[in-house]
Formats: sequence, structure tokens, C-alpha cells
Amino acid sequence: MKQKIALLLMLLFVTITYGQTGSYEVTASELNVREQASKESNAIGKVVKGDIIDVESIEGDWVLTTIINDKGEEQKGYVSAKYIQQVGEGDTSTEKKLSDGERNILIGAGILGLICYIIAFTKVRKGQMTIIVNWYDATLLIATFILPIIGFVVGHNKNDTIYLGVSCILAGLCFLSSLVWSVMANNDNYYHACLSVLAKIFLVFIAFFILLSVFGYWVGRFNAKEKMKQEGYTISNRMEYRRKNENLSMWTKILDYLVISLIGSHK
Repeated sequence: MKQKIALLLMLLFVTITYGQTGSYEVTASELNVREQASKESNAIGKVVKGDIIDVESIEGDWVLTTIINDKGEEQKGYVSAKYIQQVGEGDTSTEKKLSDGERNILIGAGILGLICYIIAFTKVRKGQMTIIVNWYDATLLIATFILPIIGFVVGHNKNDTIYLGVSCILAGLCFLSSLVWSVMANNDNYYHACLSVLAKIFLVFIAFFILLSVFGYWVGRFNAKEKMKQEGYTISNRMEYRRKNENLSMWTKILDYLVISLIGSHK
């Protein structure tokens, strides 16, 4: 049963995708567009406050976009990410995004983790090693990614970050105990012990990714719903609001159609 759950989580992980670029609004009174992602690079044009630009890629503190130059031709250039915000967001600064290098490192680590997990899963099926030792160990893993969520919710309601800090410390202790349990269960073979630890780290990463994606989605929906109430949007046109104000991934759009249809049918 535990192996089937782990395999399901792995399949969910490799099928989830999310948007990385989109439309952004300029917040500075005047912002230079440069040839390269550097302050020393030549300026090829300017954008002003309120302009909407389409971000094609993100490179650290710079974003790549396309503007119309003085000759009336399209030209690619870079603007500082510090002075733009994603359309539909209320913050005065853009949401932190991964650069291409960071994203490649994350993808590479994910692929290596997946390979380790597949090897470990195969050995578990053959009875050669153990990943999740018993239900006590499974409980520690569940507590690892449930405790920070509880701490965030409680701390957010009480406007106090101490709850999140304490819950993260407890979650770390639970995960460390689980890793020690794996090493002890495979102490007759150091290779199996290391493989079990890596597989467990990958498994917890998948659980965190899925849980935080779902949690973040519903928090975003709640915030959007409150904003729609303030702006007088109704159920009949809330889908139009979502399309106009948010850069959505394919999976989020699919969930939108399903969830909004259910909400609308009960109003």
C-alpha cells in the first residue's frame, strides 16, 4: 500500500506544470530597456509607469521582453525585475521567480532524485531494502510536511511568525528521526542506507510540492474571491476576471473551469 501511494505521488509530480512568464505592469515612472541584463549595457528604449510588458524569460534580477524601437521594429531587451509587478497582483514588486540557471539545477536535482527513487523502489519490491520502515516512520513523514502548514495557518490568523518557526523546527526533527530510522533499518548495507535516505528526501519533496501547490492555489482563489467582491464582480463574469488578472498554467485553468462551475451551481 505504501509503495502504491508513493508511486501515485511520483506520477502526480511529473505531470504537474505551472506558468513561469506572463504580463507585467511597470511600476517605475520611467524604466530603461537595455540590450543585455546589466546596468552598464546600452539602453535601447524606455517604458513608463502603467505600461504592460510581456515577460519572455527571467534571468536573476532582469526580465527579457520585446518593445517597439524608434524605427517601429520589434526588438528584444531587458528591464529590471524590481520595478514591475505581475498583472492582477497588488504588491509593488514582482513575485520572486527562478532564474534559468536555478530552474535547470532544480530540474537536474529532480531527475537525479527520481532515478534514485526508482532504483530504491525496485529494490524495495525485491525485498532488498526498506524506505518507509513502518507506520511510525510514515507518521513522522506525514508530520514533516503537515506541521509547517499548520504553523503557517495558525500564525497567519494570529499574525505571529513564532508558530511557523516552532512548527518548522518540529518538522525538521521529525524528518531527521525518519532518516535515522532508515539508516538503522538498512545498516547492513551502506549503499542501501544512502539510497533509502535519498529516496525518502525525494518522496518528502514531492509531498511538499503537491501540498503547497494545492494550498497555494486555494489561498490564491480565496484572495481573488475577496478582491472580486470588492470590485463588484459576480459569478457570471468571475471567469472573465480570472482571465484578465492572472497568468494561469494549463492545470490551473482546468481546475478553474471545474471549481467555478461547482461554485456557480450552488449560488
